[in-house]
Amino acid sequence: MNREWTCVLFNSLYSLPDIKIFSMPSLQKRQNYISWDEYFMGVALLSARRSKDPSTQVGACIVNDKNKIVGAGYNGLPIGCDDDEFPWEKQGDFLQTKYPFICHAELNAILNNYRYGSEGL
Repeated sequence: MNREWTCVLFNSLYSLPDIKIFSMPSLQKRQNYISWDEYFMGVALLSARRSKDPSTQVGACIVNDKNKIVGAGYNGLPIGCDDDEFPWEKQGDFLQTKYPFICHAELNAILNNYRYGSEGL
């Protein structure tokens, strides 16, 4: 289907309208775009790349029923903690490992809820 459409522009800066009429060919929308699920997985994968954890990078993306992203996060220290001052070890004395300090990506996505309330979820 190759339709044309017409655009009329009015310039109201002058006392008499300056009318320009032109035609352009109609374009069809792309058919090979990614699905919503693929898009949201891409956001989660990109979020994971923000993680400072040297051994595990995890991302999360929270979406409401209108396909709007309401939160995103990655595994890491809570906001306000300096990641240069905490251990990143996986083994050893519990308090000398990352485990008591690192927040899961899902928790950070909830804490980073863009509307700062349950309305966005």
